[in-house]
Amino acid sequence: RLLSRKPMIITTNIALSVMQKATDLDDRRIYDRVLEVCVPVLFDGENFRKGNAAENLKKATRILNNENGGN
Repeated sequence: RLLSRKPMIITTNIALSVMQKATDLDDRRIYDRVLEVCVPVLFDGENFRKGNAAENLKKATRILNNENGGN
């Protein structure tokens, strides 16, 4: 995709500052290529997965308690 200049979307939890200051040669090569063809877009918001995980745990606990309580 890099050589053909086709559209590409890359998602990562690696901060832009970390990419720009990488010292490892392999990391620098990868990040340089990514930053050459991609425009960084920061999505900075609430982590909804933590809330979902907490809700799923509550549901599972209720289900397990009801199943075990009936025996």
